[in-house]
Amino acid sequence: MIKLSELQYGIEIPLHDKVYEMSRQQPNKPYRHSLDGKWPDYQLMTTIEKTRDKEQNLDIYVIRLLRLKNGNQKDEIVGFLYFSYDKTEKKSAFYGIKVRDSFRNKGISNYFIARWADICIQNDVENLYTISKQRKPILIYSLKKISFELEDTSLYNQGHNIIMCKNVFNNKKGLYFENDNDRQAFASSTINKETPHFIIPKLSDKYEQLATLLLENPYFAQDLNLISNFSEETIETFPDTIRKK
Repeated sequence: MIKLSELQYGIEIPLHDKVYEMSRQQPNKPYRHSLDGKWPDYQLMTTIEKTRDKEQNLDIYVIRLLRLKNGNQKDEIVGFLYFSYDKTEKKSAFYGIKVRDSFRNKGISNYFIARWADICIQNDVENLYTISKQRKPILIYSLKKISFELEDTSLYNQGHNIIMCKNVFNNKKGLYFENDNDRQAFASSTINKETPHFIIPKLSDKYEQLATLLLENPYFAQDLNLISNFSEETIETFPDTIRKK
């Protein structure tokens, strides 16, 4: 087990012993997951590094998923998650996730969440939560599915909710904004430009409502057992989510 408090600053180490072998499974078909078209066969490795945020005076940990290269070529970052950890108060704050464009929508974010939760639970963390600046609806939805919730649920009564919906005919997910100003602000945001979201203009019978979300509010874990089970299963089945898509 990796002890977070004992990691040395600025030294990136493997988070696990396993190297994921990724290759083309079927002949005569294009390479689906080459990042640049030149490396159809590659390896994935997950690492962790401890850094120091001097402005906030706290330790920040970065979990990275790397595509390993041969020889003197530099490994490429597929994505990363960063979080803080307080050993004394047994708490960890989730800051955010970034995934490379060609690897989005392949379960990488869930894998990062699983790795974060798993290593925190191993280090006796009792309080997992997100920072209040979180503005990614899909990410909040993923966390809500594993028991993360607002500390004060009365905030849902203020008219700024986002409803995560699914089209019952094609299963396409979309967002409905209760507040028009919120919708316009999100539509023009950097987050939506990087990963365009389907914004639903009006709720109807063809949309199944999946969850109610609020941006820029901290969410707290409610069920560590559920989260632990999710983490174990997600880590065990990775990287099948990439191979299947």
